[in-house]
Formats: sequence, structure tokens, C-alpha cells
Amino acid sequence: MAPRWMLVAMIALATTAVTAGAVSAQSRPPTEAETILQQTLRDIDAKAKGVKPTTSRQLAQRLRAAAELPPPIAGALAGRWSAPCSLPEGVNPIAGAVMRDAKLWVMSGSGNNSGNFNAGLFEHGVFDPAACTYTRLPLTNDLFCSVLVRENTSLRSLGGTLAYDPFKGAPYDVRWLGGQLTTLPNMPIGLWYPSGFYNGTITVVSGINQNASLNTKVLTWDPSRTGNKWSVSSYNFTTSTYSHALPTASGRLFFTGVGFGTSLNKVGFLSPASGAFQNVPGLSNAQRDQGASFFAGGSQGRRAVVVGGATASSAYVDLYVAGPSYKAGPSLPLPIRYLNHSPTFDQRELLFGGEDTSGNPVTWAGLYRPLTNAISTVNYSSFAHQYHTIGFTDLKGSVWMLGGNPQRGVVQSVIERFDPWYVGRSDRPVITSSPSSIKHNTPFSVGVQLVSGRTVKALRLYRMGAVTHQFNSAQGDFEAVRSGAQWSLTISANLAVKGLYYAVAVDSSDVPSVAKIIQLG
Repeated sequence: MAPRWMLVAMIALATTAVTAGAVSAQSRPPTEAETILQQTLRDIDAKAKGVKPTTSRQLAQRLRAAAELPPPIAGALAGRWSAPCSLPEGVNPIAGAVMRDAKLWVMSGSGNNSGNFNAGLFEHGVFDPAACTYTRLPLTNDLFCSVLVRENTSLRSLGGTLAYDPFKGAPYDVRWLGGQLTTLPNMPIGLWYPSGFYNGTITVVSGINQNASLNTKVLTWDPSRTGNKWSVSSYNFTTSTYSHALPTASGRLFFTGVGFGTSLNKVGFLSPASGAFQNVPGLSNAQRDQGASFFAGGSQGRRAVVVGGATASSAYVDLYVAGPSYKAGPSLPLPIRYLNHSPTFDQRELLFGGEDTSGNPVTWAGLYRPLTNAISTVNYSSFAHQYHTIGFTDLKGSVWMLGGNPQRGVVQSVIERFDPWYVGRSDRPVITSSPSSIKHNTPFSVGVQLVSGRTVKALRLYRMGAVTHQFNSAQGDFEAVRSGAQWSLTISANLAVKGLYYAVAVDSSDVPSVAKIIQLG
């Protein structure tokens, strides 16, 4: 054992080193990762506390502001909202995706409830839109604030919660397929609020790690290269939590400029293998707090659109031109964050839900039409659906809105549904026969029953989404090419990736059919 004088000297030296390190850390400017982490924690704390009770004066101001919002457009295109059922008490859906049986798998975990977390009460569930019923299922670990990724025909929930206040990310990796939940080996890094994408391989970025720091590594799941193991990048990639990105034909990921909170988001193309990043200019505000990001309908995945995110503006970018740059699009009637989006079967995008920049719920809804680059107000919804809301499109082409968590401990149970103009029409085409699976560049046949005098105009494949925190990480409609009596999908496999799609036939009067689920493999 060292003499006492030596131990005292060692402790003094260690104390001096720690103190010097602390002074050095305090004197230097924060890194980009430290800045994003602190901004994210402040945003989460504000959201947990929610909105203070409204005074009479504030209520009067809010009613005046609501009266200034545009009325719905006239005619059938305005659609109609209904509230056909509710979630069981306490269910807080933070992610969801439709599977082959047309039911929605919903992830809740502890549901943003620290009491549930401390008691080990975690859950997921299945929502059946046809019957408007919800089945609760128990979980072993807290997958709250993981990211849901569609991997071919299965779903992967990646990350989760190890601790509340401050939050720490869990390394959980589970697969949901055919009604069965399988636990896979843990990821090498714990992640909370990560972003995940699939384009043949799974790429995961950002998130708060198990040490409550911002993760700056890129994780990749590529069984063809590393087997059933995750690989970790040698380079650093720093971006906000729940960053939005879309797949591209080259295999790169296009980061749209939307993410969680008030942090500055990356805008441009990432090559996951090398870490090379190409910036894309032109976005007026890259601090878009949970706005909408999607492929413009009918663009075959060539045009990306961002709308809202604590701002009223929108923008679009053509991804395959020389020197891509964002251009200004139409405006919302007010700034909206936590803005949901989901495609309709007439190549429009429904925008709905969320809250204004003061935390008040927004019931405005609108349709974005890429053909005219315009947003039209449709009939308003009736209930508050803010933070932790998910939306999805069903087989009929109706759009559902589940959840809402304006502050910790408060959950919206009412489920709302938007029926576009074509739902319920007696003259919709009917797909009478279709293959269960198709392959790229391989002809296939589809039988369609039409009303007298009409022909088949198009066959479109809508990539079924996997929604986390309003972010639909898998989307786009892709038009099949007709050759005689057969069809084939010629879009790049990096863009129209393997997995489940809605097949929709459109007649010569632009009326879409009810969808059939087809596997693209």
C-alpha cells in the first residue's frame, strides 16, 4: 500500500486535473452535439409541462384567430371527418404501421408516463380499423420513444428508454412479424429518439444514448455484409433527434431539414457507408419542429416536400436535377408543429393535427396537391391531436388519426377518421385478382372490374409507412408501367424498396379503387 503522503499527493493531483478539465470544458464553446442535446432536453421539458391554463383574454384571442382561418373548400373534395371509436384509457401511441392483415401495430411502451416506467408497465397493441377495436398486449422492456422501421415485410422497433428525467436510451431491437414479437440481440448503442430508415439495409442515426449524450455514430444493419450484427460507423454524423430522411435511387438518404425540437437540422444527402454529405441549400428554416416530410404524389419519388414545423411555410426540392435546391411552396394558414401527414389515393397528401407555437391544439386540415403546388383547406377535425400522434391510410384510402399527448399524464383517446371524396362511391374500380408478391422489372397481371364506359388509367403502388412521432419513414406512390395486359414496376429498388405496398387501380375518370396489399420483393 502506498504511503499516506503519496496518497494525499495523488488525490491532490487528480483533483487538480478534474478541476482543470471542468474549467476547460466550461471555457470552451459547446460542440454541435452538446448544443443539440441541451436544446432537445429543454424542448422535452417544455413539452412534459404542457400548456398553462388559458385565461379568458387568451381564450378570446384564440377564438378571434380561429375565426380568421380559412373555411373548407366547397364540394366533395372537402371530405368528412368522423370519430368512430376510442383507444382504451391510457394508451399513448408513439408509433404505428399497417401490416399484411391490414391491421395497425401500435407501439406505446411506458407511454410517456414515469409511473408506468417505475412500475415496469409497458405495452404495445393492435388496432383493427375495419372493426374499430384495439387489443392491448404487454411488453417486457420500455420501447417508448424508439423508432419504428419497416424492414421488408416485418417491422423493427429500435431503441427505447432506460431512464426518465434525464432520459437515457436503451439498445433494444425487436421484430414484429405475423403477430409475433421477437427480441433480437441488443444494438451496440442505446438510443432514445433516434431516426431509422430502410432501403435494403437499416440505417439509424442520432438519438440520446445510454449515457444521456447525443449519439453521433451511424448504425447499420446489413445481413449480407455483417450477418445478424449491427455495425458502427468510424465517422461522426451529428443531427437532431428524430431527423427526417427519404430514400433515393443512388442509395443515399436525403435529410429533409425536419426533426424534433428547435435544433438546426441537416439538409442534404448522406452516404451511410462513407459518411460523405452533400448539403442542399434553399430551405428558409431548417429548425422545423416536427413538420411533415414526404414525396410529392405522382413524382415517382423525385420530389421531396416539407410543410410546417413551428412555421407556416412549405418548400419542395427536385432531387435528381443538377444542383438541387429547395424552392418556396404554399403556406399553411398558421404555423403548426407536430403536423401529421398521410397520402390519399388521388395523389394528394392530407395534412392534419398538431398544435400552434403557443401549444394550443390545431384542428385545421388541408390537402396538398403537387400538380398545382397548392394547399386547400378541407373540413376541420374535432379533437386535439398534438404531440405523440400518428396517422395512417387504410385500404379504402381513408386517413386515421390516433393519439395526442399535450403534456405528460394527458392522453387523447378519441380516434378520428378522414374520408376523402372517393370513399363510399359505388363507381370505384374493384381489383378482382392480384398477385400476392411481385418483383422489380417482372411483368404481372391484375384483374380490375370497371363501371361501363371506363378503362384502367393507372396502377399505383403506395409504399406502406412506418410512423413515429408524425414522421412517416417509408412512403411514396410509384406508377407501374403497362405492357399489353400486364404491368411491371421499373422504379429503382433503392427507392421502391422491398416490402408491403397498397396496389390501387385508377380508372379513366380518376376514381381510385380500394387497395390490395402486395409484397414487392
